[in-house]
Formats: sequence, structure tokens, C-alpha cells
Amino acid sequence: MALSSFNPAASLTLSAGKTSTTVAIPTTGSPTTLVVTNIMAPGNETGNVAFVQMGTVSTIQASDLTSYPVLPNQSVVLTIGSNTYIAAVTQFGETQLNITVGT
Repeated sequence: MALSSFNPAASLTLSAGKTSTTVAIPTTGSPTTLVVTNIMAPGNETGNVAFVQMGTVSTIQASDLTSYPVLPNQSVVLTIGSNTYIAAVTQFGETQLNITVGT
């Protein structure tokens, strides 16, 4: 899905592995949209699929069975809504996710 316009406000990098990792969604600029890009782990040319899950508690867990997949070198656009945390996990190995919020 292409964005007609996007004004980025803040970014962070999340390292995802076989155990779910959770971070707070940046609140700079009162963001409404979140873009997750699977930039892959350094030295991993083939990449790993990441699975992301947003929630309102810091204990949110991502799952390779129920969470949204983000393919290597691909981006997904998500509406933040009331969510304040994002979690990520992989089935195999590790990957790096760039998370950018904005309006």
C-alpha cells in the first residue's frame, strides 16, 4: 500500500529474533501511522520474515502464527489507534526492523 503523504516524526530500530521483543511506540508529534520496514540483520543477505503485533500493554507478544508478517526488504503501514507498544518475532534467526511514526 502506498501512502499518499506521510510526515515522519520519529524512528527507532527493533532487533527481532526467535523470542518476542517489545518496545514503546514513539509518541513524538502525536503520530497516527506507523511504518515498519524489515531492513534485515547485518550479514544476513536472505533475510528473515518478521511478525509484528501492536497492543496497549508492555507485555504484548508477537507470534509467527497470529501476528502480521513483514517480509525482508518490505514495509507495512499500520494505523496506531490506541496502541502504545509494538512487538516483533521471527521464526528463524534475526532481523532488524525500522519503525517510523508520523501523520
